[in-house]
Amino acid sequence: TSFLRPRSFAKRATSLSPTPLMLVAEAKTGVSMSGRMAQHLTIGTGCGASGSHGMRMPTMPDDLTPEHRRKRLLWRASHRGMKEVDILLGGFAEYALPQMEAPELAELERLMDVPDQDLLSYATGQAAVPASIDGPLLRRILAYRPANQPANQPA
Repeated sequence: TSFLRPRSFAKRATSLSPTPLMLVAEAKTGVSMSGRMAQHLTIGTGCGASGSHGMRMPTMPDDLTPEHRRKRLLWRASHRGMKEVDILLGGFAEYALPQMEAPELAELERLMDVPDQDLLSYATGQAAVPASIDGPLLRRILAYRPANQPANQPA
């Protein structure tokens, strides 16, 4: 079920997407990528000091219209991986994206690179928000509660 296999069993992702990508687990060097998508993605080694936290989506091109950026951000915010963070970010994005202007869109794009576990820790108060990502938009996201959901009901 994993894309990471020995080179002899390398899985091509051509059937999963229109752009070929091959992930290969090598014994001495770890994971490597080849194919056209390799230039757009990075694979991190975990929660190291460099800030790499696994595969990342490429940043959005600057030539997208604001409406296209909003649609892509809405999808990214609601399809992150952790259900709790999908609900928090996806709900906030659905509520706030129509009113956001370019600077806030850029800030939200930057916040999309923060790992799910870190965002969940900030939202639950288990960890303090670092100054490098703290700002009015993150504070609005962390304070967001759906208007039509009572506090004791699941989203």
